[in-house]
Amino acid sequence: MVAIERKHRMRRKFRRLLNALGPGLTTGAADDDPSGIATYSQAGAQFGFALTWTVFLTLPCMTAIQLISACIGWEIRSGLTRNLALRLPSFALFFLVGSLVVANTINIAADLAAMGEALRLVIGGPALVYALIFGVACLVAEVLIPYHNYAGYLKFLTLVLFVYVVAAFTVEVPWSKVIASMLLPKVSFDRNFLLMMVAIFGTTLVHICFSGRHRRRRRSRALAIDGNMASNLRRAKITSRIYQSTRGSACLCRSSSPFSSW
Repeated sequence: MVAIERKHRMRRKFRRLLNALGPGLTTGAADDDPSGIATYSQAGAQFGFALTWTVFLTLPCMTAIQLISACIGWEIRSGLTRNLALRLPSFALFFLVGSLVVANTINIAADLAAMGEALRLVIGGPALVYALIFGVACLVAEVLIPYHNYAGYLKFLTLVLFVYVVAAFTVEVPWSKVIASMLLPKVSFDRNFLLMMVAIFGTTLVHICFSGRHRRRRRSRALAIDGNMASNLRRAKITSRIYQSTRGSACLCRSSSPFSSW
């Protein structure tokens, strides 16, 4: 019996952990999109460890953007677009939303192209056809699979990120060169070098995900508020039932008591 109770406790703790990992986990993992992986892979293949020093610049900026997005999404009740509409003229709002649509479209196209190219490197064949298949598969999955089930699948797929950890320990990495490249940066004004730097900073600090992060944080807060309201409602119902049962017992005792006529 003790072993069974322990198993049930472990399962409950594990479920609580999974429930605590909400939309923020999927959003953070989505930053490591196929186009970003392709950009970093191209940078490593073309320049080796020469651009590893950029992590000291991109990491603080990325952290700041994440914190700003999380705070705005958690504190503001309405969406980011609505807040912009309340503070900016209509033409500025349309320009920003239109720019966001264009940037998102280009980013998704780059993701699909990178996925198709990666599959071509593995099995061969036309990369364009693979990209179209990936796009149709993602669209069908988003339309046909319910949101809660789809979110659970995406949460499970974030485990793929541990492949980076496994790769770091299975591949022989010259850590001395890596540390030297990070502490002693070499900057070149070559065209390809500058373009790759812009690509790295643009991929890491891409601002088009700001609205998506804000929306997911707001949804996370709404789910947390709904969860608290639901738990309070359950507690109120339980308390009401206990009160009603106790009241009924008390009435029964008074009515059946020989001294009730007093």
